[in-house]
Amino acid sequence: MDRGLKIPPGERTKIINVLLSSIINQLEKDKKSLNLGPEDNFHLEVFALNVFIKADEQDRAGRADFYVSS
Repeated sequence: MDRGLKIPPGERTKIINVLLSSIINQLEKDKKSLNLGPEDNFHLEVFALNVFIKADEQDRAGRADFYVSS
């Protein structure tokens, strides 16, 4: 999924878009079966905050785009 989303939207073929859509749908189904505890929620929150901080830094530096660099 991650590699597919790194392909610029204008360069994705119809097959790639169908594949990405299929993967997203499966991930959403799988998400419903997860049993997360309080510690898991903490790790998810920290991850989300780190993603936000990186995006905010790129935005403030004038380098914002649709891709998250790692």
